[in-house]
Amino acid sequence: MEVSPYGYRRMSELLSTYASLRLQAVDACVVALAERLDLREVAALDRRDFSVVAPRHLPKGQRLRLLPD
Repeated sequence: MEVSPYGYRRMSELLSTYASLRLQAVDACVVALAERLDLREVAALDRRDFSVVAPRHLPKGQRLRLLPD
């Protein structure tokens, strides 16, 4: 899947917002794509970043569900 211009802008926002977390571009891209595709779960090994980052498309306080559990 290709990242759209909006996706790049959203990645930039996430990287700025979570600068102290040292969020990586790949993780920001996964969040931006999850928002775009309305995904509630993603496969990821880096649990730390995803437990902090708040995707816009989920209700306040919810985070992406990470697979494998």
